[in-house]
Amino acid sequence: MRIDQDLPKMDQWVCLSHGQYVLDVERQVLDGVLPQFFGYHIVQLGGPTQSQYMDASLIRHKVRFSLDGDHSFPGDNVQVERYDLPLKPESVDVMLLPHVLEYSAEPERILHQCYQHMVADGTIIILGFNPFSLWGMAKLLKRQDRVYRRAQFIAPYKVRRSLHHAGFDVVSFNSMCFRLPVASKRVFESTQFLEPLGRFILPSAGGIYMIIAKKKVVPMNLIVAPKLFQPVRVRPVVAESSI
Repeated sequence: MRIDQDLPKMDQWVCLSHGQYVLDVERQVLDGVLPQFFGYHIVQLGGPTQSQYMDASLIRHKVRFSLDGDHSFPGDNVQVERYDLPLKPESVDVMLLPHVLEYSAEPERILHQCYQHMVADGTIIILGFNPFSLWGMAKLLKRQDRVYRRAQFIAPYKVRRSLHHAGFDVVSFNSMCFRLPVASKRVFESTQFLEPLGRFILPSAGGIYMIIAKKKVVPMNLIVAPKLFQPVRVRPVVAESSI
């Protein structure tokens, strides 16, 4: 499954005003949800180097797969060229995908591979850019950063459908970041009023969405062998009185 080489360059993008804003909001949202999940292993695919997305997780063993060769991550950091993950089947409790699908040529394959590596009832968390938002419209502007413009914004309903086909059940959806994604710090700060307004009017139209899904567990039905013979009903014998 090939990952676009623009993914590691997100470190440059998050240095901009709106990039740092996205990083802070995503980290805040994840800090609120990650403590709900327990297990032995949590894995993050990609994401900005300084993201620290998994800090709030109570799971001790944290692993980050990256394309940038960053060694500052406090947990285990594994550098890969493509996300052919060296993981055992059914071994991961939580998988975090921050802006990975939109830079992949095969997003469905990534989800199917995640399914294979996750334990039964494991959790997958996806962060993505929302095409049905001000951020989606701003992507059409040539002034936008190259890394941002080359992202393939995937609609939330398509991600839901792909998760379903891969074997997941979506349990929650949340959108955030309603300000205009402009590089100018002054203009960006002037659109702060759009944050509460957007949450009130169009709560699902934030520039970033988070989808949480669970790996479906198919119950094993016991197969009962059919009976060869019908049961024979025996009529009770009533003793006749000799009197």
